[in-house]
Amino acid sequence: MLRQGAKNASEAASMSDSIANATSSLSATLSEMLALAQKVQADPSQSATASPAFKALATTLAATVSGTQYNGISLLDGDAWGTDKRLTVSGDGATATVPIQLGYGTSTFSLHTLSGLKELTAVDLNTISPADLTTLANSLADYGSILATLNSNYTSLATSYTSEKNFMIEQAEILARAAKNALPDETDPLLRSRGGIVSSLG
Repeated sequence: MLRQGAKNASEAASMSDSIANATSSLSATLSEMLALAQKVQADPSQSATASPAFKALATTLAATVSGTQYNGISLLDGDAWGTDKRLTVSGDGATATVPIQLGYGTSTFSLHTLSGLKELTAVDLNTISPADLTTLANSLADYGSILATLNSNYTSLATSYTSEKNFMIEQAEILARAAKNALPDETDPLLRSRGGIVSSLG
């Protein structure tokens, strides 16, 4: 039970690491996109060159959201959660949970959708209005804050699950040693296959 729990904790740590790494990558890409949007805000004549670069980054962003998975579980793309029977999806579709069996208890692993980032592939800096460009820049900044929070949370979660794994492995080894020490010694006369417990002379 404990060793299986340790294995499950290790997998949960790997899931956390995957999300932390993905959010770090998304944050860097998003920062570049925000810089391009702000560049066009400051000088609309830059839109012709900024638009293709923005679209390329948005495509990369969408691919990261869709492609971040663990054992077939979409970790960031809420659009894929509805068909995964391993997940319990919230009513608004913003979050999902998966149970992680840890030894004699269960941990609930929470996922947060970032599928909205995929919509950025439809943005064209060549044709966007000034008002929509301002809204876009604010949205990108907001997503940047969300990604920073998620990155911090899942980095900490990975550390916690790794500690839990190590604890359960240690406990399993302690129990295994205790069980071994509780066994009768093979030199115990009661376990002899030959002879008697009491020798007789004569």
